[in-house]
Amino acid sequence: MANGGIIGPVNTVFTTDKITTFTSSGTFTPRLGAAASVDYLVIAGGGSGGSDYGGGGGAGGHRSSFPGGTKLNLSAGPHAVTIGAGGAGRTADQEQGLPGNPSTISSITSTAGGGGGTEGSPGPVSKTGLAGGSGGGGSYGLPGGAGNTPPTSPAQGTAGGTGIPSPGLTGGGGGGATSAGVNAGPPTVAGNGGAGATNSINGSPTIRAGGGGGAGGGSPYGQGYTPGTGGPGGGGAGAPTSGGAGGNGADNTGSGGGGGNLTNTCSGSGGPGVVIIKENANTSGVWNMQTVYDQVLNDNWTNDKFITASGGTVKTVGDFKTHIFTSSANFVVTAGFGALASADYLVVAGGGSAGGYYAAGGAGGFRLSNSLGLPSPTTSPLAGTSIPVGAGTYAVTIGAGGSAGSGSPGVGGYDGNSGSNSTFSTITSAGGGFGAASGPSVAGGSGGSGGSSGYYRTPAGQGAGNSPPVSPPQGNPAGRGSYGTAGGGGGAGAAGTAGTCGGSSSCSPAGGPQLGGPGGVGSFIADTFIGPDSSSFGTDGPTGSTRYFAGGGAGGSCASPSTAGTGGAGGGGAGGKNSGLGPASDRNGKVNTGGGGGGSGGGLGGSGVVMIRYKFQ
Repeated sequence: MANGGIIGPVNTVFTTDKITTFTSSGTFTPRLGAAASVDYLVIAGGGSGGSDYGGGGGAGGHRSSFPGGTKLNLSAGPHAVTIGAGGAGRTADQEQGLPGNPSTISSITSTAGGGGGTEGSPGPVSKTGLAGGSGGGGSYGLPGGAGNTPPTSPAQGTAGGTGIPSPGLTGGGGGGATSAGVNAGPPTVAGNGGAGATNSINGSPTIRAGGGGGAGGGSPYGQGYTPGTGGPGGGGAGAPTSGGAGGNGADNTGSGGGGGNLTNTCSGSGGPGVVIIKENANTSGVWNMQTVYDQVLNDNWTNDKFITASGGTVKTVGDFKTHIFTSSANFVVTAGFGALASADYLVVAGGGSAGGYYAAGGAGGFRLSNSLGLPSPTTSPLAGTSIPVGAGTYAVTIGAGGSAGSGSPGVGGYDGNSGSNSTFSTITSAGGGFGAASGPSVAGGSGGSGGSSGYYRTPAGQGAGNSPPVSPPQGNPAGRGSYGTAGGGGGAGAAGTAGTCGGSSSCSPAGGPQLGGPGGVGSFIADTFIGPDSSSFGTDGPTGSTRYFAGGGAGGSCASPSTAGTGGAGGGGAGGKNSGLGPASDRNGKVNTGGGGGGSGGGLGGSGVVMIRYKFQ
């Protein structure tokens, strides 16, 4: 008599690729727990830039079999995956940059990026960039560190560039995966970071492992000196002048941090690494028939690939679940009804804070996908493509809003602060740019959306949006200021509006009210993305059945009579008047919207938010 159930061994062929991405350390087990030959991308953590006319940090080692290289043979069972952290930025005078940390899986190890050199004591070693996967840039006339150390074939990185000694004092660029860091050019131009490498292992061409830019230098105080740009692939830019800090390497790219400038200015941190494993279609084997039935059904189920996950606050809408994160935590995928399911996302960064009397903060970067499809109404035109998720842990970072500048509300002469980045998996949204101090020569900060300058500025003084650039764009520039007024901060959906000139002979035409510029409108998602209690998130917008995020802060105004601008839909803070500051609750960007802070009162930036949406049945 025959027994019930599915028994015996069976030969099978998988017809789909399976891609697993690690942004934090974990464990990888091949399909069905059997031996496998896989493609890989392994990038180590990037080095930090050196302080004090520092060289840029070198990118972490970049090793990949894709396309056309030798695959990695893995035995059956679990394999430890280590994701290398980036070297920490330097905060004191005359500090050599720190190396990153290696990333590994099985026999593949990518070497950490080397730290950048510094011009100070204790001697030539500190001035030389450190060797690594790619080498850090040098300082004070000494060379950058060697790349591809220890050597691999193909090479995992390149050397850092050479710095310039006194009187120029500009740092060399850190090496990138495919090109060396650029030497500083006498006497006023720092070296750019070397270019990273483009890889399509996850189905989309992405540049990673760019070198950090060297710091601008010179005496006195670096005026007129040109900092190095970060290398393509996420390298941080070098610090521009005596108060500037080097930019951080982009998350999970292994890119180098930018060099820091002058005394006690910070250098940029290196970006953490990443490991991506691709199990290819058309691989075959013999396994227990029940196991094959379960796995092959999952891999070949093309209509709907379901997952089970935890983390954040979970809302259910029909066949979809949305996980809402208002503070940093982990999104954990524990099971899947597909070899690789897809998830939609909303990632909003923290908004920038206001500065001086009038200038407004820009909204945090807004990035959204809607590839899984949503019922009416449609989502934002900024919507991009969903990302693949497999079993594993995905760190979610919620960017803080920009904190108060070093001054008192209603008192000019200080900059606000940029918001912080928000991240999920491979998606990073940039913090909003800061509002600048009052005065005709101070520019607003660039970021996800740009912060505005103080009054009486040229268009060039307005902070740029979509910085660094992504597609679709994550934000917009600030509006232009006028005499006695500031423009609004940029929003995700539109640029900030210019301030209107008021009753002064300096205006053209003279006379009339002074109007602070409204903040740029944010962008939106459908209520159905969030589910029940959607009104608890974002703000009401100009159209029905949608929730708005990432609105720009409003510009303030000077004299009386005057009219302050309104914050952009999506949590932008309201502007104020120099003679009558509004309550802080109005001036501040709304919490968990990424709204920019309102001007003329030192409005704080609103914190960001992350939402992850997938089909569960």
